[in-house]
Amino acid sequence: MGEETVRILYENLVFKKDLASVKEEMPQISRAYVEEKRIN
Repeated sequence: MGEETVRILYENLVFKKDLASVKEEMPQISRAYVEEKRIN
C-alpha cells in the first residue's frame, strides 16, 4: 500500500462512514502502511 492508496482509503472511509468509524479503522490502515514502509 503506497501513500496514494492510504489517502484513497482514508477518503473513502470519511465519505462513507461517520467519524467514529473512521477513527476506529484508521489505526489498522496506518499499521498496514507502516508495514509497507518497513518492507520497502
